[in-house]
Amino acid sequence: MNVPNKPLGAGSAAMPAGGVVAARPRPSAATAVVGITPGDIWRIIRRRMWVIVITSAILIVLGIGINIAWLLWWPSWPGVATLKVESPMITEALTERRQAAAQLLEMAARQEANRIRSRRYAQLVLQNEDVRKTDWYKKHEATDLADFEEELSVRPIRETAQFRVSFHTRNPEDAPLIVRVLTQLYLADRQSTAQTELEQRLFGLQERERNLVAQLDTRNREIDRFVTAQKLPLKQQQTVLETQLAFWAKSYSDTEVLQSSIMIAVKNMEGQIPASWIPDQRSQMRIDGDPTVRTLRAYLLQLKEGREAQSKRLGHDHPHIKQLDERIRISQRDLLNKLAELKQQFFVEAVNGLQQAASGNETTLEQISGKIEELQAKKDALIPNIIAYENMLVSKTRLEELLNKVQNMISNTRATLEQTRGIRTRQVKLVSPAIRSPKRSSPKLKMNLIATVFLSLMAGVGLAFLLEFLDKSVRSSQDVRRHTNLSLLGSIPALEEDEANPEDMYSVVTHAPRSLLAEAFRQIRTNIMFSCRMEKCRSMLVTSAAPDDGRTCIAVNLAASIALSGKKVLLIDANFRKPALKRLFPNLPDEGFAQLLTGRASIERTIAQSDTPGLWVMDNGQTPTHHSQLLGSSTLGTVIEQLSNQFDQVILDGPPALLSADALTLSGQVAGIIFVARAGKTSRGELNRMREEISRLNSHIHGVVLNAVEAVGGGYLRERYRLFYDYQESLAEVGARTEVRSEEKGSEGERPEES
Repeated sequence: MNVPNKPLGAGSAAMPAGGVVAARPRPSAATAVVGITPGDIWRIIRRRMWVIVITSAILIVLGIGINIAWLLWWPSWPGVATLKVESPMITEALTERRQAAAQLLEMAARQEANRIRSRRYAQLVLQNEDVRKTDWYKKHEATDLADFEEELSVRPIRETAQFRVSFHTRNPEDAPLIVRVLTQLYLADRQSTAQTELEQRLFGLQERERNLVAQLDTRNREIDRFVTAQKLPLKQQQTVLETQLAFWAKSYSDTEVLQSSIMIAVKNMEGQIPASWIPDQRSQMRIDGDPTVRTLRAYLLQLKEGREAQSKRLGHDHPHIKQLDERIRISQRDLLNKLAELKQQFFVEAVNGLQQAASGNETTLEQISGKIEELQAKKDALIPNIIAYENMLVSKTRLEELLNKVQNMISNTRATLEQTRGIRTRQVKLVSPAIRSPKRSSPKLKMNLIATVFLSLMAGVGLAFLLEFLDKSVRSSQDVRRHTNLSLLGSIPALEEDEANPEDMYSVVTHAPRSLLAEAFRQIRTNIMFSCRMEKCRSMLVTSAAPDDGRTCIAVNLAASIALSGKKVLLIDANFRKPALKRLFPNLPDEGFAQLLTGRASIERTIAQSDTPGLWVMDNGQTPTHHSQLLGSSTLGTVIEQLSNQFDQVILDGPPALLSADALTLSGQVAGIIFVARAGKTSRGELNRMREEISRLNSHIHGVVLNAVEAVGGGYLRERYRLFYDYQESLAEVGARTEVRSEEKGSEGERPEES
């Protein structure tokens, strides 16, 4: 067994294989497409074509059956008659204005159509002996007018003076008979009642006039009684009350202002002392007029004048002058004391006076407020009477206006009646009587079948789109691009769709190299090379969301395709829970990946070369009990780096990423990850969850390989099948012609020797 002769870097630090650091940016993936495009609609229709065809076929057959049952058991036959309105009076009066005459006749036709639709004629028809013998009458028991009105149709013909009467029954003989009876009864009744229409209208208007006059008299009496019950006119009472309210409101406002000023004065005086109080003019006059004050002031003045005279004669130092000074000082003291006493007395009187005034103003405000409330209550009590009086006046005005209108209508009707006496009024003539129709009114098979086909196709397409939107699985490359942020590396067709049909799907690249499946794996290899240069991405993990998605098949064929391109490739079975490579490569040694991680075996003892040139395979070996702890150790990164130094490409066939934590552990130590999704099984949510789990480790994701893609008729894969095998046949023909030419040249070179 030849192993690539490269030294083992046993002392290297644990890091992702290929020399690429684990913390690397994610690849730029195809952005998710928002919305739905016309191409997506066409793709959905192609994919769900059988659903559309089967659903439409079932609904079309069901619709045809319903129409046949309708035709056999519930047909409807019409009976139609046409009538025309003629009015010599309108024609003669509007000879020059033909358009106006046509409009009046059309209006008259609508009036006659409404007249024949009345219940009176329906009752007359149901009482007819011929109608009682019909199958329709026997079925409906002849008492339900609603059934008759439901089947009866009376419609004016636009822009003409004609209207059409139609009736529908299951028996083709019943409908014409019922329409004939209805038109005969109507025409007979119309001729007898045409002359009395105006008299009846005039009688009705006169009766209404009498009722309005009686109502108006009653209203006038009510108004008179109401006015008599009032002492003064309501408006005058309201004016008096409003004047009084305005007066008392002003009084209340003035009193409030006065009270406010008094309270301010009281507050100011309460904060003062009598000595600092400045008396007002009235208080000062009372103080100055006090007899004691006047006596003291006169005596003080007399003393001052006597001292002045004595001081000039005796001098200022004379004892008598000093006695006078003492007497003046005593008199001044007595005067000041008296003034202070009077000021104290008048200060108290002023404070008491202000308090009494404030109390009086409070009483006055309460009285005024009570008066205002009394007047407001009277005014409020007057408002309902005013409203009632105004309502009676409005009602009287309306009755008078209505009476005037009715009287005008009476005058006009009398004038019209006088003008039309002896003149022919409008007449109704039968244009076409009701006869048995050769055609049914329903069902209308042609229209129903067209509608059935159209609605069935729409239902089939709708069901296809409903199934498409309810289906959350990934079925095509468009689903991968639309619903995930992942690149599509390639699509592997379903095995039964490949015309090469190899016996062993795991060896399709080596046993059927010219098949479309082998070409698909080579395309995946090329896309990986473009996604990341092989020199840097020398180790990769192949994983999926769930078991049986085809991870091992993809890993084996991808490894073989890379090996056939001249690379030295090592394929490792890293699925300790469910290994698969031992079954495909029976000659693998018992020691494998587990023993390499634990250091119990070397690389040479754990790998074996396969039949494919350049491809070596390593089994998982004897699985330890705690393999999760073994994968989580630092030895894993060291081993993968050593293997990457020995081989050009290391591919790990890992466990499902959503079922085992081993896949996440392995993804953090490799240079790239490949997701395998099985078409129609792997859901979009599983792909997105797997991408999120891997993205947390900052690992590089090469993209998605979509496995077991079914070819749709007219689709991309089907077209690839045709083109691929046409191309292979052309290559085979060229090769055959080349061999024939080579054989011919060889035979020509041998002929001279034979001769």
